[in-house]
Amino acid sequence: MRVRAPTMGRMTTSTWPPHCPPERLRLETRAMADACVEVLTSVLGSRVRAIHWKGSALKAWDSPIDYVPGLSDVDIHLLLAADADEAALSTMDRALEVNAAVLEAFRRRVPDPLHVPKPQLVLANRLDREPGILPSPAATVTTLYGEPYEDRTLTEEEQAVSLRRDREELLAPRAFIEALPLRVIDRPGPYLEPLLNELNWRVSPVAPRVVELAGTPYAETWSMNRTRLVSALIEAGQPSLAEAYRAYYEAGWRRYLEGEGGVPSRDVLRAGVEVMRLGAAFAESLPSRP
Repeated sequence: MRVRAPTMGRMTTSTWPPHCPPERLRLETRAMADACVEVLTSVLGSRVRAIHWKGSALKAWDSPIDYVPGLSDVDIHLLLAADADEAALSTMDRALEVNAAVLEAFRRRVPDPLHVPKPQLVLANRLDREPGILPSPAATVTTLYGEPYEDRTLTEEEQAVSLRRDREELLAPRAFIEALPLRVIDRPGPYLEPLLNELNWRVSPVAPRVVELAGTPYAETWSMNRTRLVSALIEAGQPSLAEAYRAYYEAGWRRYLEGEGGVPSRDVLRAGVEVMRLGAAFAESLPSRP
């Protein structure tokens, strides 16, 4: 359970909610990251080569859209000594054991939290096997345990791969958007929430993909927080997308403060769909690449 702050008026991108100071939220995200390390290393022992922390929780927070409880993740990348070591996490009993232990370890660190940060565990061994997946800029990664994260510059070929992937991923949500209205109609109140979980991993990368395709280098683009991405979208001639992207995270804050299942949740969904729609339109406007 989170400790919910009192309802407040419309969020702006320049003002943090008075009962949710960013210093406290950042402390809690670090506590969740440390809780994950404690449990994973305890369960897996020598099977763990490294645990890296990535994502918005680590970047500078220039405004409230840079970290939104309930939408922003604490991205934990687990690198195992061998692919086969994944089996140690692959039973339901073990998964539930880890789930409960992480929450307990977090609560030992923060007995009275403002929020419970949302961890996202990524198995780096799987990610490394996917074609077209490129390393995060090293400045956006913290090594929590084991081997340090590799710091390297992309080759020209990898940069070209990144641009092709950006365009493909921007176009990919079109079928999802088309099917969404009929999935929304019969989900009043709290039943809408599962759809929002399908949204965030599609919405969040839209801005950096557009900014990169508009000419900003890979490392610079993927190091930007959301506040800087909004400015970069405007500079790239995409003010409507910038506004929709900002509105998505502002609505996420209202959802957190006022509760799930109401008007803010519908605003999150509406803005998220607009972000994906405008991202796809931008990708369609580009000349085809070889």
